[in-house]
Amino acid sequence: MQKIATLFFGIFSIVQVQACDVCGCGGGNAGAGMGFMPTNDYHYIGIRSNYRRFYSQEHSIITGTTSSTEYFFLNELIGKYQLSKRWQLLGIVPYSFVSQVKQNSTTSQQGIGDVSVLGFYTPILKKDSSGLIRHQLNLGFGVKVPTGKYAQSVDLMSNIYPGTGAFDIQFAANYILQKKKHGFQFEAANTIRLENSYGFQYGNVTTVGANYFIALRRNDNLFRPFIGVQGNYFAKDVIDRVIVNESVNFGPIVTGRIGLNFSRLNWFASLSGQVPIYQNLGDGAVQQKEAVQFSLNYLIPKKSKK
Repeated sequence: MQKIATLFFGIFSIVQVQACDVCGCGGGNAGAGMGFMPTNDYHYIGIRSNYRRFYSQEHSIITGTTSSTEYFFLNELIGKYQLSKRWQLLGIVPYSFVSQVKQNSTTSQQGIGDVSVLGFYTPILKKDSSGLIRHQLNLGFGVKVPTGKYAQSVDLMSNIYPGTGAFDIQFAANYILQKKKHGFQFEAANTIRLENSYGFQYGNVTTVGANYFIALRRNDNLFRPFIGVQGNYFAKDVIDRVIVNESVNFGPIVTGRIGLNFSRLNWFASLSGQVPIYQNLGDGAVQQKEAVQFSLNYLIPKKSKK
């Protein structure tokens, strides 16, 4: 029971922050969002849900200033298969609903997004005698496949669609350090976005973050409250291999996050929230508001070799 309860080492949450007419829903689906990474003792399957809200402004010398609010609901089916002691294979199938409210009109899209497949290698894995992780390093590489519906022209609202129409290349790294009840988790990721058939290419995304957590055990229950910070930088979009300087799909954002991970036997759940600390998306044209994430996962023991 104890080894099962101590499988988890906080949360590995690389959530890309994107808005309609800003950074692209499809781009968000293509993100490096691997969620947490359990130890290499189990396969798992789970769901993860994200809610995000943005406020956008558009300036014109003719119409003046108009504003809109964007709502993102992203649900992901996630599965991990443990290939060997140090190799894991991760698959993510997203389904998104996006709504933009602008003056008296509402525009929305929903559907399956771009599927991602990632491989992870664990070069460092050290546990104590009870099975509790002390050091762990995961290195990941993956590909996002354009399976979702996407805009049929660069002139349309491509950011509201669930897909991008292009492949992405993803790199990720995650390190955990824990001593007794206290621990730190560090993460980094980079997504390289390729061009779709209409010559449109979302800007690359870089993400870094860190969490502090504490492990609190009560019988078979393990609580891990955590607090941390995450930074994202979105590069400018490209059309026909020319950088779009007029685009607002770029800029940095730093968010603070707080949450709780809970594990019991073969179940793991996580709830967290994010609020901006600093942001300059589209030179201030877009503001992220609140963001909430929830996940629920079931662990599947590996079959032991006889």
